[in-house]
Amino acid sequence: MRLIICLSVLLNFSVFLHAQDNNWQKDAENSGIIFYTNKAECHDIQNGTHVEYYLVQIHNTTDQQAEITWNTFLWSNETCLNCKEDRSDVKSFKVTIEAGETIEGDCSNKDIKGLHIFSRFLNMATKIPVTRFSFQNINVKFN
Repeated sequence: MRLIICLSVLLNFSVFLHAQDNNWQKDAENSGIIFYTNKAECHDIQNGTHVEYYLVQIHNTTDQQAEITWNTFLWSNETCLNCKEDRSDVKSFKVTIEAGETIEGDCSNKDIKGLHIFSRFLNMATKIPVTRFSFQNINVKFN
C-alpha cells in the first residue's frame, strides 16, 4: 500500500516535468519593467502532452507597484497569426507586480495569462508553429 501511495505522489510531482534551462533572454523594456523569455519543453506525462513554450518572465526593477498591459503578437515564419485579431483576449494581457518583484511562467502553472507562448507540439505535428513573437504596446502604470 505504501508503494502505491509513494508512486502516486511521485506521479503527481512528475506530471509537469520540463527540460528548461535558465537561458533567459531580454526581449523588451519599458519604464523599469523588463520582459525576458526562455524556450522550454513542457511534458505532461499523465495526459501525454509534450509542448514547447516560450516562457515569459517580467521583472519590476522599480520601487513602486506597477500595473502592466501589453500585446503579444505571434508569427509563423513571415505570417503574423494574430495581428488582425479583434478579440483582445487573444493578444492583450495585464498583470500587477509589486516593487522589485519578478513573475514568470513555468510548465506547471499557467494561472497568469500571457506568461506562456505556445510554440509547437513535441510529440505530434503542429499545423502552424509559432516561430517568433513580439511584445508591443507595453504600458506601465505605477500605483
